[in-house]
Amino acid sequence: SAFLGPNLWNKTIAVDSDDFKLEYMDLDEFLAENGIPVSHEDDHSATSTSGGHYRQQLSPTPGVSPPPHLTADEVMPKVDTQFNRVTLVAVSPGDLALASIPGAKNDFDPRKRTFTDDELKPQPMMKKSKKVYVPTDLKDDRYWQRRQKNNMAAKRSRDARRVKENQIAMRASFLEKENNVLKQELLKVKEENAYLKKKLTKYEP
Repeated sequence: SAFLGPNLWNKTIAVDSDDFKLEYMDLDEFLAENGIPVSHEDDHSATSTSGGHYRQQLSPTPGVSPPPHLTADEVMPKVDTQFNRVTLVAVSPGDLALASIPGAKNDFDPRKRTFTDDELKPQPMMKKSKKVYVPTDLKDDRYWQRRQKNNMAAKRSRDARRVKENQIAMRASFLEKENNVLKQELLKVKEENAYLKKKLTKYEP
């Protein structure tokens, strides 16, 4: 076929002519002078393309056909297995304060707090002790100090028990929401697994 590119030589020189001289010339400079692109990336891509095309012509094996191209409607949407626990529970500052120990360095986190078996045991009903009547003339300073001390201890015990109950309730609420989300994710994974198995049977011998 005829060459349609630029002429590399404007004139011919006989080999036995006195004007014929051998001189060194840089390849890039030579290509630039004659209007040939110097991009090595284009040459490399062209070589790779031509080589890949040649390999594609030789690659097909008789009797084996490639799997058909799946359309967008046939492809199952990718299941996002990443699980963000932060979005599962929204705790109001008031509820968080009720479940946090006063003076503690960190607030209660229902996502991370775990409880032992002893902490989750049912608590027995506490019977109130019978009140002992104390005559007015015996209510001295020692009596009032002891009574105030007992009242403070009882209040601390009630507050600690109430905080623990609130923590367990918030933790249980979070675990229920987490469980529901995990069930939905598991169902999606099972559906995708069944779909892929069905597709795979078409290509099995």
